[in-house]
Amino acid sequence: MNLILNFSFVCSIGLIRVATDIAFNNLVQPVPLNRRNIFLPTPAVLSGFGHYLLDLEQIRASPTLQYKNTTVLTNFDCIWRTAVAGVLVEEDYRPIIYPGHICTLVKRGIGGCFGDSGSPLITRNGVVGVVSFGLSCARGAPDILIRVSHYLPWIDRTMAGN
Repeated sequence: MNLILNFSFVCSIGLIRVATDIAFNNLVQPVPLNRRNIFLPTPAVLSGFGHYLLDLEQIRASPTLQYKNTTVLTNFDCIWRTAVAGVLVEEDYRPIIYPGHICTLVKRGIGGCFGDSGSPLITRNGVVGVVSFGLSCARGAPDILIRVSHYLPWIDRTMAGN
């Protein structure tokens, strides 16, 4: 297995080259990368094995795949909601939202958590995002993901060269 990274202080994304073919079946299927513009707000599904309790004293991964139905926000809405969370939830929380980011939010109590980084955000057109960071564990701020479409040229070049 090889790990190929495109890492910066703004956004990070990686690809993994596996040594053997993946055996697809009725439970394991490929999901295409979204290559279309999405119209916002857009319904999506975020899944992962991250921490699933709001009790931060008992951090542990979920034994089963968790998912949430969510909505992809515009970056403007993400910036606004993140600023509000920085005032109401955690004073020092002031991330910068770049064009390479995509954000989701449902409500306090529903969101990504520790261990969800790298998990996919999927719409009916395929994978649109990959969990990156946020104000952890559904504390009322948007989840911030890597916008896959922003990195398609890099993904395509890397896949063609490897």
